[in-house]
Amino acid sequence: MNTASDRIVDKALSLPVEERLNLVEKLLMSLNLPIDDEIDRLWAEEAERRFSEIEEGKVTPIPGKEAVISVRGKGKYVVMDLQTYNRLRECELEAALYETRREIAEGKGIEESVEAHIKRLQREES
Repeated sequence: MNTASDRIVDKALSLPVEERLNLVEKLLMSLNLPIDDEIDRLWAEEAERRFSEIEEGKVTPIPGKEAVISVRGKGKYVVMDLQTYNRLRECELEAALYETRREIAEGKGIEESVEAHIKRLQREES
């Protein structure tokens, strides 16, 4: 029998992996399971243990672009290869440089010494 849930599952299985992960997380969150800080702590320890095993060469990771680690059904950490991470950092720095140049062109820049800059930041934090 081709029930509505069968059709939904068939469609869900045709989604890209990231979208399927999001769907699973949403379905799990919809169950309103109790939130337990102890469980979160144990999962964080488990993630750290697994990461250490990879670094120490005890296990070989399955190749992939990135892995999303979820806590309480929400993406919390991303594990990716260093080349991808460095490219993302480059993009962030390029975006920051672009924004800085735009703000300077708009007259929003502040020219000051390092000492004056640090003092201004400290005043703004207070």
